[in-house]
Amino acid sequence: MGNLPLTENDPIFIKPFTCPAGDQACEAQLGLLKDRFAPRLEQAELACSIKNGTLFFAPAEQGIDICCGYSATTLWDSNGDGNADYEDPVDMDVSVGTLPLLR
Repeated sequence: MGNLPLTENDPIFIKPFTCPAGDQACEAQLGLLKDRFAPRLEQAELACSIKNGTLFFAPAEQGIDICCGYSATTLWDSNGDGNADYEDPVDMDVSVGTLPLLR
């Protein structure tokens, strides 16, 4: 299950990786990572956009884990009428790449 672009070069489909307002550590690291690992960040942005999620950094043993946070919903049709009777939303975080920590 996922989200796909409407056209081949849909300019609004891929959500760029941005930092929370005022997070200077994130902004500094993201700037360095964009300079050195642009193709890998673009892959992470695409992978997360397909899930209609938001990218964020998480600590990793050997660097930075790029994670995608998104919501997944399970629909339950208890009476078999083809209409959802119950929804079970779950917030998910998945890794979409790991990069070295830069200074």
